[in-house]
Amino acid sequence: MQEDPTPAVLTFDLQQHPRAVQVMDHLFRLPAGRDLCGKNGQIDWEFFSRRGKEIFGKRMLFFHSQTQFEASLKLPDKPFADACEAERNAQKGCILPLGKDDTGVEWGTNLSHFTYKSQELSELAVQFAGNLLGFHRCNTQNHFFYYPPGAYREWHTNEGSPQPGWRIYLVKAAEAGKSYFSYLNHERLVNSPDGHYSVRIFRFGGGTNFYHSVTSVDTDRFSYGIRPNDWPFETMDEARHFLEDRLGLKTLS
Repeated sequence: MQEDPTPAVLTFDLQQHPRAVQVMDHLFRLPAGRDLCGKNGQIDWEFFSRRGKEIFGKRMLFFHSQTQFEASLKLPDKPFADACEAERNAQKGCILPLGKDDTGVEWGTNLSHFTYKSQELSELAVQFAGNLLGFHRCNTQNHFFYYPPGAYREWHTNEGSPQPGWRIYLVKAAEAGKSYFSYLNHERLVNSPDGHYSVRIFRFGGGTNFYHSVTSVDTDRFSYGIRPNDWPFETMDEARHFLEDRLGLKTLS
């Protein structure tokens, strides 16, 4: 069987799209208040590791560690990745509440990166992505994701997701080329660097076993995921042709 030449992930650089830059600058933000970060505004990963031990005892599968951080850029150990994912699923995502910052945004942590929630920002993200890419009905994630330098999301497949299918991720990185979305494409490792402003489209769950990870090596990285309900495409190649024509851009991956 011949391999599909279309990549498993469609990535578009939105740096030259003024509206995208404006909206994404509004959507993505650093914690407003040092009390959410630790001493002197720095991320205190030791705190989260200790807190993880209190919650999960010795089941140290995915708490923040240098080993897991480095592994997120290498070929995945699939049995270990599956065990980590099963543990996360058993704990319903393991989001530890951190409280609200001084702007009223509610923050939490997955013990390897941060999350925040805002209904207003979610509605804006969905409206913008729908207008940009051409869909109207969707479900969204509850959380925005924030990855400071040294943060990551370990290898996973989302096979346990109750809502498998297409995902659209808006991504912003403070500095281009210093954070990555990694994935397996026909068992080949792809470390796709983030631009300043980009959108990625891919599928997971439903038996696809799409292994992927996120790593912020030396920058602040932000993302937000959207699940379209009226996405009209069956194949990645159909989506690529339509989006390249709609955006007037070529895919980067």
